[in-house]
Amino acid sequence: MLAMAILASACGVLLTLVPVLPVIILGLAICTSGIFVCQSAASSQVGVVAHGARSSAAGLYLALYYAGGTAGSQLPGLAWKAWGWPGCVALIVTVQIATGALAWVFWEEPKDEAGPALAGG
Repeated sequence: MLAMAILASACGVLLTLVPVLPVIILGLAICTSGIFVCQSAASSQVGVVAHGARSSAAGLYLALYYAGGTAGSQLPGLAWKAWGWPGCVALIVTVQIATGALAWVFWEEPKDEAGPALAGG
C-alpha cells in the first residue's frame, strides 16, 4: 500500500506541471491523498518495528515527522527560487523516491505470535 501511495503521490505532483487548472487541482488532490496514506502507513509501521519501546518510538517518529515538515516548508522555497515550479516538483519526486527506497530496505511485516509474517500483511 505504501508503494502505491508513493506512486500515486508522485503522479499527482507531476500532473501539476500541466498548465490547465482542472488538471492541477486533480494532481494536488491525488498527491495529498497519497501523502495521507503514506503517513498513515508509516505511523502504523512504528508499532510493528518498536517491539519494546513503543512510546519512545512514537515520540521519535513525531519529532522526525515535524522536523521533516520544517525542512519540507523551507527546501521547496529554495528550489522555487532557483528553478521555479519544475524545480519544486523535481525536489518532491526525489524525496518520494528516497522514501520508497528507504521503505523497501527497512520495512518489516507484522508477525503473529508464532513468528511468520501475517497473510496479506
